Amino acid sequence: MGRRQKCCLRVYPDFYLPDLDLFIELTTMKQSLVTKKNRKVRLLREHYPDVNIKILYERDYRNLIWKYGLGNGTDDVNGTDKAG
Repeated sequence: MGRRQKCCLRVYPDFYLPDLDLFIELTTMKQSLVTKKNRKVRLLREHYPDVNIKILYERDYRNLIWKYGLGNGTDDVNGTDKAG
């Protein structure tokens, strides 16, 4: 008789906004991790549909930075200007 293995995926969102009851996961550094994070969030939503979680991609981050006047949209995620 074979053993059943339990798979364990952990999701540690970057922020929690209590007023909105919303978890935020930022995906701005390594684009190669986007697929993994999308899968984790999809599985989280399937197993816990009452948990509100939103993934913010690099473009979303840049749009927020620009919208609130915190940069010109060309700043990288560390706050330095890519243009030089």
